[in-house]
Amino acid sequence: MTPEELARELARAIADSGTSEGRIRVFVRGGTGDRGDFDAAFLDALLAEMPSLQGARVEILHPAVLRVCSGCGHFFESAEHDATCPECGETPFPAWLEERIAYELC
Repeated sequence: MTPEELARELARAIADSGTSEGRIRVFVRGGTGDRGDFDAAFLDALLAEMPSLQGARVEILHPAVLRVCSGCGHFFESAEHDATCPECGETPFPAWLEERIAYELC
């Protein structure tokens, strides 16, 4: 899904919960592009979908996910889409091709 589609889904979920103030943590896993570009596009789309979030603190986090090295089979965690194995330096098998989000309202 695109950042805009994910933002639309999140705005819908926030509207359904009845809360749009305070702090929102968005956890993004996966993706193949630049995290900064994704974050900027997602935040712009989220604020366009739900202008009431202008006063809220939206925090976008990229937690590490389990990766498997394509060279030596070593398991390691990384939040980077272009990670390299800490054991041998090879690239891991692809994790998730698209960004997936989860969120919590604080």
